Amino acid sequence: MVVFEATQDLTKPGAQEIQDWLDAGQKPNSNAPVLVAPTEIGRLFATARTVDPTARAKDAGELAIMQWLGNYVDYHSDASILIVYENGKIPRFVRETGLDMATDVLTTRAFLELAERRGIVSSAEDYWQRIVDVAPTANPQVATMSIRRPKQDRDT
Repeated sequence: MVVFEATQDLTKPGAQEIQDWLDAGQKPNSNAPVLVAPTEIGRLFATARTVDPTARAKDAGELAIMQWLGNYVDYHSDASILIVYENGKIPRFVRETGLDMATDVLTTRAFLELAERRGIVSSAEDYWQRIVDVAPTANPQVATMSIRRPKQDRDT
C-alpha cells in the first residue's frame, strides 16, 4: 500500500527516485536490501481500484503499516525496520507495539534529508518544495524516532 502511494504516479516529485531505490534494494545480494511486505489492506485497495480506478482510502498507508507491524513482523528478528510516515499516529503506534528489533521512524521530510546525506537525492529541500507544491498539507516536521534494545537484552 505504501509503495503504491509513493510510486503510483512516477511524475510526482521523488516518485521515480523512490522506485529506483526500491528496485535496487530488491535485487539479489543488494547491499541495502528492501522488503516490500504485502498487506491485506493493500490487497483490498488494489481490488477496489480494479472496480473504480479513482478509489481512495483515507489513511490506507498508515493502516497498512500498523497491520504489518501487528501481524507480520517477527519480534525476535535481527532485522531492522525503516518506516517513513506523514500521519502522526505512526510513532505512537510503533512505541506501543513493543518491537524487539531496530526500528527507525522518519517523517517524509526527515527521510529526504537522510537521502541527501546518503547521496540518493541531490537536494532534500528541492524535493521537499516540489512535494509542497503539489501537496501543501504535507507534514513539514523533520522528525525521527529510533528504537534500540540494549545489547544485553537482545542476548537473553
